[in-house]
Order: sequence, then structure tokens, then C-alpha cells
Amino acid sequence: IVMTIIYRSTTAVLLPVTVVGLVVIWSMALMEITGKDLDVMSNAVPTILVVTGLSVAVHVVTKYMDAVKEGMEKTKALRYTITHVGLANILTTVTTVIGFATLPTSGIKPIDDFGIYTAAGVVLSFIIGYTVLPALLYLLPPIKIFGNLHPKFTWHNFLLTLFTWVINHKRLIYFLFGGLIVAMLIGTTQIRENTFLLEVKI
Repeated sequence: IVMTIIYRSTTAVLLPVTVVGLVVIWSMALMEITGKDLDVMSNAVPTILVVTGLSVAVHVVTKYMDAVKEGMEKTKALRYTITHVGLANILTTVTTVIGFATLPTSGIKPIDDFGIYTAAGVVLSFIIGYTVLPALLYLLPPIKIFGNLHPKFTWHNFLLTLFTWVINHKRLIYFLFGGLIVAMLIGTTQIRENTFLLEVKI
């Protein structure tokens, strides 16, 4: 629904969804090939891969649409897209994979497997996002761009206005976030440990 509102294009919505679907299918296939059964933890893998897969696909599609909006030909737009968002997505993928890859150090089998297969799925989402997705963008007709080419509201202007406001209200921001940090520190002392899923109920 959100992508439909943002893109207002069926193709621009279906392409990221297709990428996510392939990521989930490939990841589930990997689990089957390696003999991994679905358990309490691995059931969450598809949900997380939807988020990571959409992130890669949305970056690619959005940059491609921006290039098309500027009048670039399809091949040139794809080349521009890959070169301009490729590094950002590579770094995002690497850091996300490292994060999930640390989970196998827990020594708890379900969590170990969750980290391994989620990290593998994140890698697959990058591979599909930079192979299948560009191929589909090239083979399909160019995405139609709706709306005014020079709208009054743009993200650049919005973010610039927000940045200016932040710079002009530094003391207020320090005060508010200082209070939030104190409140959060107090809240962390109230957390109770619950390892019910990892314990055997007798």
C-alpha cells in the first residue's frame, strides 16, 4: 500500500515484491537443501527477509525512476542506478550480514541457525536485487512517471528544511534527547529476563 502511494505505478510496486518473493523462496529452498526444519526461530526468517529484500529493491527502483524522470534512456538509467546506489547497498548488506552472522556465537542451536540462514538470505536479496531486478527493468517497458516533473514539494527541500531547523534548535534537541536518554536508562533497569522459549517446561 505504501509503495502504491509513493510510486503510483503497478510495475514499480510489483518488481520489489517479485524480488522479495524470490528471496524468500530461495532462502526456504536453501533451508530444505541443508536439512533445516522450520522451528520457532526460523519461522521469523521470511519476515525479516521481506524487510531486507525490499530495502535493496526500493533503492534500485527509486534511483532508476529518478534517472528516467531526468530523461535518461533505459540502459543509461540502469547504469546510472547501479553505479550510484551499488556501494550504499553493498555496505548495507555487509553490515547486516555481519550483524546476523554474530548470532551463531550464542551457543543456542535455534538462534545459531536463525542467524546463519538470515545472513544467507540477506546475501541472496542483494544478489537478486542486482541481477534479476535490473534484468526485469531492462526487459520491461520503461516505468511511467506520474506527477509534475518539478513539484513544489520535494524530499530534497524537505530534508534541507529539517536540517536547517535542527541546526537552529540545537539546545532544545540536546535537552529533549538528554531527558529521553535518562528515561530510557531508568527503564532498562526495570527489564525482567524471560527465557521461556529456551526452557523446558515440566
